[in-house]
Amino acid sequence: MATNLEHTTAETTAHGGGTDAKAQLFNGAFMGDTLFWTGLSFVLFMVMIWRFVLPTINTALDARAARIRDDLDHASAMRNEAQQALAAYEKHMRTARQEAHDIIVTAKAEAEKIIARKTAELEQDLARRSEEARNLIEQAKNKAMMDVRDQVAELALIATEKLLDKAVDKKTAGEMTDAAIKQMSH
Repeated sequence: MATNLEHTTAETTAHGGGTDAKAQLFNGAFMGDTLFWTGLSFVLFMVMIWRFVLPTINTALDARAARIRDDLDHASAMRNEAQQALAAYEKHMRTARQEAHDIIVTAKAEAEKIIARKTAELEQDLARRSEEARNLIEQAKNKAMMDVRDQVAELALIATEKLLDKAVDKKTAGEMTDAAIKQMSH
């Protein structure tokens, strides 16, 4: 480096003129070492990035992080709402199932009561009709017996009159008929 600097100083002196600061700046003496200028440029570049670009990037990253955080908070809130809605739905379904079960139990109990009542009514109706039928049968039997008795009495009266050749009154004929029926029954 010293040789290069001496060489440029010698050239400047040879071209007329002494050493002036302006000439030294542009003659390569000050700019002699590229490593120095590369390092200085890198440092200046990094300072500019650190000073101007990095805050912008940090701001953008912070904004992006805030948006992501907001999205996560919103997603968490929506998840909580969905869980609450699911819990409410499940509670509603349990309530509906219980109500349906209660309705079924009540309906079965009512149906059993109605069946029991209708069965009792039917049994009473059958008993009443059975009794009416027995009464009608008894009445028909009694009437038939009376009709038969009357006819037998009349026939007996006619037969007796023919046999005895005399008239028998109705009272005597009835007594004779009753006696004949009693004998036949035994």
